[in-house]
Amino acid sequence: SGPIGSNVEVTVNVEGDASVGEIQLLREEIKALSVDDRPLRTWFENQLPKGHAVEGRWDWGPQEKDLNPNAAPQRRGADPAEWAKWHSHPAAPGLSYHLFHSAAVPFEVHAGDVLFAEVFIEPDQPAEELMLQFHDGVSWERRAFWGDNRIEAGATDSPSRLRAGNLPKTGEWVRLEVPACDLDLEGRSIRGVNFTQFSGKCLWGRVGTLPAATREVREFVIAERFPLKLKDDDASATNETSKVKSSASKHFAAIHEARRWTGTFPITGDGWYRVELKNEINAANLPMKEARITSVPDNPPQIMIERPGFDLVLSEPVKVPVVVASFDDFGLGELLLSVQRGDGGFVGRPVKTYSTVTRSDTTLVMLDLVNEGLKNGDVMKYRAEIRDRKGQSAQTQDYQIRIVSNDPNAADKQLAQLEKKEEEFAKKLDKLIEDQAKVQEKLEKIAEKSEPLTQKIEAAQEAVEKAADDAAEKAEQAAAQEQANKDNPAAKDQPKDQPKDQPKDQPKPKDQPKPNDPPKAQDQPKTADAAAPMPTPEPQLDAATKQELAQLKQELAQVQQEEVQNAETAKQLNEELKQLAQEAEKQQLLPPELQREMAALSEAFKEAATEPIKNLAEEIKKSADAKTTDPKLEKLEARADQVQENLEALKNRLEAVREAQKDAKQDAAMALDELHREMLQQAGELTADQLEELRKAIEALREKLQNLANEEAQMLEVTPQAPESLLPEIKNKQRDLERRADKELAKTKELQKRDDYKALKQKAQKQKPQPTSDDPTANDEPMPNTDPANGDDTPEMTAPDGNDAPMPDAGMPPDNGDEFQPAIADPTKPTPKKPSAGKPEKGKDSAKPQPGKDKPQSSQSKDKPAPAEQREQLAEREAKKLDQLQKADDSLAADQRALDELLKDIGELLNSEMAEKGEGNSPMPGEPNAPEQPQTPPNGEPTDAKGDPANASDQPPLSAEKAAELSQLLQSPKAQKAMQMASRLQAMQAGDPPEQPNKNQKDPNAPPPPLKSNPKPRSGLEGDNSSQFAMQAVLKDLDPATRSMILKMQPRVREELLQSLREEGPEGYQRFIRDYFKRLTKAGQPAK
Repeated sequence: SGPIGSNVEVTVNVEGDASVGEIQLLREEIKALSVDDRPLRTWFENQLPKGHAVEGRWDWGPQEKDLNPNAAPQRRGADPAEWAKWHSHPAAPGLSYHLFHSAAVPFEVHAGDVLFAEVFIEPDQPAEELMLQFHDGVSWERRAFWGDNRIEAGATDSPSRLRAGNLPKTGEWVRLEVPACDLDLEGRSIRGVNFTQFSGKCLWGRVGTLPAATREVREFVIAERFPLKLKDDDASATNETSKVKSSASKHFAAIHEARRWTGTFPITGDGWYRVELKNEINAANLPMKEARITSVPDNPPQIMIERPGFDLVLSEPVKVPVVVASFDDFGLGELLLSVQRGDGGFVGRPVKTYSTVTRSDTTLVMLDLVNEGLKNGDVMKYRAEIRDRKGQSAQTQDYQIRIVSNDPNAADKQLAQLEKKEEEFAKKLDKLIEDQAKVQEKLEKIAEKSEPLTQKIEAAQEAVEKAADDAAEKAEQAAAQEQANKDNPAAKDQPKDQPKDQPKDQPKPKDQPKPNDPPKAQDQPKTADAAAPMPTPEPQLDAATKQELAQLKQELAQVQQEEVQNAETAKQLNEELKQLAQEAEKQQLLPPELQREMAALSEAFKEAATEPIKNLAEEIKKSADAKTTDPKLEKLEARADQVQENLEALKNRLEAVREAQKDAKQDAAMALDELHREMLQQAGELTADQLEELRKAIEALREKLQNLANEEAQMLEVTPQAPESLLPEIKNKQRDLERRADKELAKTKELQKRDDYKALKQKAQKQKPQPTSDDPTANDEPMPNTDPANGDDTPEMTAPDGNDAPMPDAGMPPDNGDEFQPAIADPTKPTPKKPSAGKPEKGKDSAKPQPGKDKPQSSQSKDKPAPAEQREQLAEREAKKLDQLQKADDSLAADQRALDELLKDIGELLNSEMAEKGEGNSPMPGEPNAPEQPQTPPNGEPTDAKGDPANASDQPPLSAEKAAELSQLLQSPKAQKAMQMASRLQAMQAGDPPEQPNKNQKDPNAPPPPLKSNPKPRSGLEGDNSSQFAMQAVLKDLDPATRSMILKMQPRVREELLQSLREEGPEGYQRFIRDYFKRLTKAGQPAK
């Protein structure tokens, strides 16, 4: 395929003795061949179909002659009902008919069928018109007639009244035929026929279908020939070979050596082509399959001026940014801008030449009115012209620019007013940042001063939680004992101080659970407490602590008043910024990229400043409430810090946009490029700040997990050898350790939550060998998973009496063995294993009770585990918890290494010293060769996102190459996963629940979201190749009229429509959108 007028080069690899070749352009011709065998498929002959209903008079008689007059006389049997019959109605002048309808079994009409009916016209009573009407089960609007058009039924030249031919001969049986497709009956069914005539008398015979009388055959005819030649390099090789080989060897060499033949032909329209080669005796190759030629008309290019888009009035000569959008089916050639001053003609100058094939482009051109010599009162016209690669051209309408010095509505004066409003807004934003910093500082001081009080509240809260856990455990033990008494009635009647020994001849109770088996779900008591756990009571504080808490709340109430004022200020600034964005959209001297940046800044301000400040004020109010026991100062401090960071980021973003506005007056393209790199640099610094906080939080969490693991390992070493007297104490310590460990494990699970884990789990399961049925260890129960990267599937071990059951944590997700998975690193990759310090290996004597020691005696109580059994159950609990702690630490270590690599890459691109922070594949803390963590600078200055105490503005700007690399890095899946993890960390630090009941409803208490670090990609301007490619991909499939309509739309409307075409959507979505555009185009065309 290609444009009309272009040439196509054909290259053929030939093996054999070919001496001449040609390209044959073919023309497709359709020929009709007669069909001799046309078997009839008769619907009815001697009698009507079953279930029919008739109208009119039906006369039946024997058919004495066949359709073929030369055929032998028909044989007549003894039964007259089997004889061939005709049917008719009495002759009458004008219209007459007889019909039937409502046949029980309809007659199916197939594709390609021809409907027929046999008829005999009386020679002495000829008819003027014959008509067959077919009922398709809905109506009679399927009619064919022969002869004069006397019967007025249906629309002429339509399936409801179609002329099928002239009247047949009289005095002999003939067959009337009409193609079913002409009556739109293919694939339909017939339930009735109306035999209609105008005057005369006719006899009607069989009715049915038969194949068409002719069939179409496609043939190719040679229209033009173009020669094929042996390529130069192959021809020279053949000449060299012929000098050293005999004629016989030359012949056989030509058969086995491949040669390349080439030729060209022009595309003049749609068609077909093939290649034919012949040898020296004029024998041709086997015919090749024809190849299709699809011609595409090379339409003229299309062009429009997006900005300014209409006539301008300026108070003084300035540089005017002109945004030109152009499109061509096969490639743009040259863009020109023409200007006209006074009564002279337009003078054009080339603006851009396209050396590569570019179908769509949006170019920003600066029209310098100072260089044009304009002064007050002058008028200048301008227009843009685009030429394609074949010389076709198109131009925009003419626009004019008028210089009027005293016009207050001049475009440059409106832009100056906008800049003044932006300056006032920047001052108000600085004031808000200053006021918000005071709130942040006060909250920080309150939190620091109230640290002892916070510790008292936390200790009281922990004591209450521990007491609640103990009470729940006792209730659970009592319920288990009650259930055991129900299952063993004999034991309930024995005295408490009498051993419950059973005689040897006494049968054991049925379904007695094994000592190591957990109780079944149906055996558990279904109490109200089990169905709905009791809420944890408020901690009890002494009088002095309550007094300190009351003073703290008074201070928070004062801070809350200040934050309410800040929230009102932020709301006002949000409205002002929204108005500024609307005014920026109307500025014709402002490039579209800057207009979009102002709109994006307005949206970001509401999300990152207005709502968070309002929510922070409400949270401070809750903390200052008299009924609140825990003011959660850490949560308030974290939210205030995030709000302050967001305000600073918004300020930097606004300054970058304002600076670009000033620079755009001189060179808009350069100003936009610098803005793009500045926004990327800010994005990199914001991302690095948040990822560094995440890395520190992971490091702190890992340290807690490792301390808990070491503590658990020490208990695991002591438990197997512990005397019976210490077992209750060990149980209490294990229960306390589990409670503390479960909190840290729950944090790990929430921090590493992945939405895509289900697919990753399926991928990992496909890679694991499945146990076969011959494996004696295979069973229906899930086996424990020993892979550190995949968690632990071992169920929680619980003693039959419930004494050793660990206390569940209400905030802990269900343990399904899949919770400890890296959120950033690939969870399918193996995690480096580290030795389990202090964990006894299987088979060692230290992990088992000594033989014979603490052996249960017959006098021991059967409802209480023996000491050896208690040790074993405790060891299993300790080993399981230790395994969970180690797996959680391993998964966090993988994420920490991924973060180190990501921070190092970002730091290198930002020309900073952050690369020194990224440790790459660093060992875990506590392992050999663990690197020391970076310390705070000696001068006490906080380290910024780049690892340098210096201000971010002192950093050199990003180069174009590094800006492209940074943009790709920030949009990579690895960086996106890391930022999602950082958002989860922020929610956890703010004390918000991990899940919201209604995901579609925004939680007003949610933490302030960090300002989005990834800037919006550039679009619609020179240098944005991705946008151009996307626009080409959409427009190239549309017809010229639709493309022209879209290009003439306002830029924002056009972008929204093109985005709808770029989206894949469900099946058929894009086809629906394209059809909509075509209908829209037709609707917009003037009526002819």
